[in-house]
This record gives sequence, C-alpha cells and structure tokens, in this order.
Amino acid sequence: MNVSLFPLSAEEVLSGFDWVISRFQDLESDASEAICDLGEDGEVIENFFARVGASDVAALAISGGALLGDDDFGTVCTFLTAGQVKEVSEFLSSISVREIMGVAPEVLNDIIRGGIPDGYLDDLENSLIDFWKVYELAARGDMCVAQIYEG
Repeated sequence: MNVSLFPLSAEEVLSGFDWVISRFQDLESDASEAICDLGEDGEVIENFFARVGASDVAALAISGGALLGDDDFGTVCTFLTAGQVKEVSEFLSSISVREIMGVAPEVLNDIIRGGIPDGYLDDLENSLIDFWKVYELAARGDMCVAQIYEG
C-alpha cells in the first residue's frame, strides 16, 4: 500500500475527504516539497523506528490518526491533529535521520532476501528527510498532517 503524508490546516481537514484528496492530487502534480511519499516503505520505516524504541510514535506518524474517509476503491485518508503532529515533531527533533538509517541494514536484512538493492538505502534516506520536513513544517504552522493510503 502506498503511503503519502502532507501538512494541511484544521480548516482544510474540516472540508472533508474529497477536498483533502483533491488537495493531495494538486500537491502531487506540483512536485511540492510539502509532501512525503513513502510509497510502499511505510512499514519498513515503522520497523526502523521500532528498532530505536519509538514504535508508538512511528505508528502514529505513519499509520495512525483519525479516519477522514474512504472512497471504497482503495484510497483511505486519515489525519493527525496539530497536537499529535507536535508530539511526533518533538520526537523527530530528538533523533536524526542518520540514527534511523543506522539501523536500516539490520532491519532490511530481516525483510529483504538476497541483499539490499543498489540505491534503495539512498531512496529510503530521502523519504525520511521528506518525512522530517513534513512534520517540522506542520508543527511550525500549527497544522495537521494528512495520510493518504492508496492500494
């Protein structure tokens, strides 16, 4: 399942599922820096966080939040409140992408058989950098974070 995250105001969340999905599509087509596309690696990244003792925060940040809606065709949208975003952001400010990437080979060896593909770690690191940016931007702006699941 593809997972994407992006910041938005509480007012935008209150506009409903269809509006948030439309906003996501606009951001996606603009190649906005305010979006984090984890692709199918959300679970892998949750495992990284669990390995450093932050599974609760990871679950909230990647697959938590309140249900906003579902289109019955494989797209689901959840969101984190501004308070939850601050909780995640505070944790992220206490740890670095480098620390999370330090556990990547060990975690991936348990998941990927036959070795880690060339470039995969770089892609994961870029996704984590985007992840940090989304939560930092949302926390600074007292915003929510929408999570879009497709597939």
